[in-house]
Amino acid sequence: MNMKNELYPAVNVHHFEVDGRWFLLDGDTGYFCEETKLTKKIIEMLPCTLEDMREKLSHDYTVEEIEQEYQDIKKAYEDKVIGYKNPSLYQGVDIKEEDWLNSKVLLNLWLNVSNDCNMRCIYCFEHGGDYGKTKKIMSIDKIKDCIDYWYKYLNKDAKDIYVIFFGGEPLLNKKGIKYAVEYVRELLKKHNIRSHFSITSNATLLDEDFAEFLVENKIPITISIDGGRDIQNKNRPLASGANSFGIVNKNVQQLMKIRKNLTARVTLVHEDVGHLVDIVKDLWEMGFGQVQYDLVSTEDPQLKITEEDLVTIEEQVKIIADMMYENVIHDQWKVLRNLTKIVDCVNFPVWDLTGCSYYAPYTIMVDPTGEIYKCQRLMDEEYCTGDIYNGIKWNKFYLKKPINEECETCWVKSICGAGCPQVRLMNTGDINKNSKLWCDHVKIITNEALKFYAKLYMYNPEIFEELRQVNE
Repeated sequence: MNMKNELYPAVNVHHFEVDGRWFLLDGDTGYFCEETKLTKKIIEMLPCTLEDMREKLSHDYTVEEIEQEYQDIKKAYEDKVIGYKNPSLYQGVDIKEEDWLNSKVLLNLWLNVSNDCNMRCIYCFEHGGDYGKTKKIMSIDKIKDCIDYWYKYLNKDAKDIYVIFFGGEPLLNKKGIKYAVEYVRELLKKHNIRSHFSITSNATLLDEDFAEFLVENKIPITISIDGGRDIQNKNRPLASGANSFGIVNKNVQQLMKIRKNLTARVTLVHEDVGHLVDIVKDLWEMGFGQVQYDLVSTEDPQLKITEEDLVTIEEQVKIIADMMYENVIHDQWKVLRNLTKIVDCVNFPVWDLTGCSYYAPYTIMVDPTGEIYKCQRLMDEEYCTGDIYNGIKWNKFYLKKPINEECETCWVKSICGAGCPQVRLMNTGDINKNSKLWCDHVKIITNEALKFYAKLYMYNPEIFEELRQVNE
C-alpha cells in the first residue's frame, strides 16, 4: 500500500505532562516513554493517513518531520511496543484440566490457617474472621493434608512458589505456620524451586519468639493497621471492645528492632478519606517503609467510598506523591505502595492475570476444613471449587473472564489487570460488571504514579534506572 494512503490504526495511549514535558503510557502494552508534541498530535489524530497528517500539521511542522515521526510510530507498532493487543491479557492463557492434573500449572498456596480473629474491625468482610462459618483453627494434620494436595499437583519445574498465610488472624495459629514453613521446605529440597512465604496480620499477637521466627526464615509480614491512635482505635477495636493501637504499636516497634522496612496495609473508609495524608505520615513516622491503602469493600453506607470521595482522595494522593518523591531522592524508602506497585508494572504488564487468583489457575486457597476457593474475599459456599480430599471441580475452578468492551478501550488496562471480582460484586451486584468507582480510583493512582516515575526519569535518572533494574 502507498504510504501516503495507508490508514494507520488508533493507539490506546494515555498522555500526561510533567513540568512542560510530555510522556505516554500505552494501555495495551504498558510501554512508557517521553514523547514530543508532534508524537502526541499524530497519535491523537489516529486513525488517519499520512496524507491527512501532512495536511493538518504542515502549518507547524515540515513534511520531513511529519514523515519521520510517522515512520517511528509505525515501527513501534510493528515491533509490538505500542498498539499490540495481547488476547491473553484479560482472559489469560488457555489451560487444560489434564495439564493441571499432571502438575504443569499449579504454583501457589494460600492457607487460611484461622477462621477466627481477636479483633472486630468495623468493616470486616470476614464476619469477624470466620467468613460466616464456624470459627475454626486449622489443625497440624489438616495443614499437612493441604500441603500434600498442593504438592501433588504443583508444577515441579517452577522456579518460584508462594505460600501465603491468611485468616481471620493467622497468628492465632503460630504453631501451624511454623510447621507449614518447615514442611514445605522439606518437600521442595529435591527440587530447584525457591519458596517464598508471607503473612498478613493485625500484629496484636506478634511476640518476640514469632518475630525472630519471621526474621530467621526471611518471611515478610504485612501489618493491617489503619493509621495513628485515633483512627486505629475507631476502626479496629479488639473483640473485647478495647482499643488496639497500644498493643499493635508496641509489638510493631519490637519487630522493627530486628526487621526494617515493614509494610502497613490500611483500609480506607468514607470518614477518613480527608485524613489520608495524615494516616500515611503517621505510619511512616511509626517506622513503616511502605504503606498501602485499599478502599473499603462494603455495602454499609456509613463506610463505603463515594465518587465524591475520589476528588478528595486524588488531592491527598498528589500531596503524598510529592512527599514520597522527596523521601526517595533523599534515600529514604518511605513510600505509598499503591504508587510504587504501578511503577513496578510499567513496561512489565500483567499479561496473564497471575496477580488475581480468581481468574487464574495458578493458586489454590484452602480453608480450615480443606475446602478450596479462588479468592480470599469470596469464601462463601457458592464459590467453593472443591476440597483437598475429592479434588477440584474444573468447571468452577477454571474461570475465563468475559471480554469487557470498557476494558478493551481503557488506557490503564495493562496495569489494572482486569480489576477485582469481589469489588465488582460488592459495588455492582455482578461479578463480571466493572465498578466505575474502582476504575476511576485506579486511574487516579496510575496517573500520579506515572508522574512520580517521570520526575525520576527527568531529574534523578540514576534512581529511575535502579527501579528499572529491580523490575528487570
